[in-house]
Amino acid sequence: MFSYSRTDRKDFKASKVIGGAGMGDTHSYRILYAGPDPADKNRLLIKKVFRTNEHTYFYEDIRLNVKDKTVHSKAHNLFNDMKENLTENEITLRNQYRTHNLLGFSLYWRELGSGKNHMSIIENHSWVPNQSWSLWFKTFFARRDAYNYLKGRWTCH
Repeated sequence: MFSYSRTDRKDFKASKVIGGAGMGDTHSYRILYAGPDPADKNRLLIKKVFRTNEHTYFYEDIRLNVKDKTVHSKAHNLFNDMKENLTENEITLRNQYRTHNLLGFSLYWRELGSGKNHMSIIENHSWVPNQSWSLWFKTFFARRDAYNYLKGRWTCH
């Protein structure tokens, strides 16, 4: 539902990957790790958590291939509010009985031989049958917000 693709001549900038959703946005994300990718010496690995609204957080894993000039980013929904105080027992119970939909996004960018660049965002979503309306709306808004965050971050910078 929330997939996107485009080809343009805009150059790659590090702020498209490292920055937030808009110019000067430094409060919606936290970088957890930035360094060489252990799987491939030609890639850089950036791990971060970003917030799309007050209670919705995503974990993002970004791999930049310096040699091939490609970027692949995978973002997955975190099911708990990061600012909520939870005990280990509560987290275990929530994970055991959670009925949330699995939600993730994949952003891919690369240079084409024609001097243009390709960028695509693909939504990865697994539905849970017989869900309530409130859970359906919560999942829909999380999908919309994550898509707009990724797309806005890429097109704004």
